[in-house]
Amino acid sequence: MEALVEKLCNRFTGVSDVKQWEYISYCLSQLAFTEKSMRKLIESFKAYEHVLCEDTVMDNFRNIVNKGKKFAKPELKSNIEEFEEKINKFHNERKEQVLTEKNAQAHQQKVDSLENFMGTKKEVGESSESEITQDEETDDSLDNTKTRRSKSNAIKSRRRSDTSGEVTELELDEDEVQSSLKGASKSKMKKSSKNSQNVDPNTSSRRSTRSKAKVKREV
Repeated sequence: MEALVEKLCNRFTGVSDVKQWEYISYCLSQLAFTEKSMRKLIESFKAYEHVLCEDTVMDNFRNIVNKGKKFAKPELKSNIEEFEEKINKFHNERKEQVLTEKNAQAHQQKVDSLENFMGTKKEVGESSESEITQDEETDDSLDNTKTRRSKSNAIKSRRRSDTSGEVTELELDEDEVQSSLKGASKSKMKKSSKNSQNVDPNTSSRRSTRSKAKVKREV
């Protein structure tokens, strides 16, 4: 019985499944303990102290303690009472510790979920800002393109106006040249007429006398 108790207590070591803890503690509670096996259970406390946080496991150990009080002698009975106080105290402390760890884990999960939510929200905000920036850049590029087109159109219109002005000036120059040529020809014609009018009368009379003398000679 003493070896069986020791073997079952050692089974708690390295086991993390709560159901396994319940099964092993139940098997211990069904044994017919003797003074030696009870002392072995008390001595093996380090092997199962981590499982005392569970209520079901603790109930099985309380059954073992109640059985030991019935057959134990006064000396062993005092040891069993000390053992009962020890496991009760450890159970409460361990239970509070586990509860604190669970609360800490739950709080950490909330913090992580909140951080993930904030990170996702931030990424969405950055993506929307980048889209807005891209739209603004597109609008700016369109505005720049429109400005460039308007500038090029203005330059073309200026060039056309300058060209038309030059053509007009050339036409005006040609008109002035033609008018000046016409004026010069008119002035020449006027001068020739004046010259013809300003012929000396003595010269004309001389010419007529000569023609008359010639006629007489021939006669």
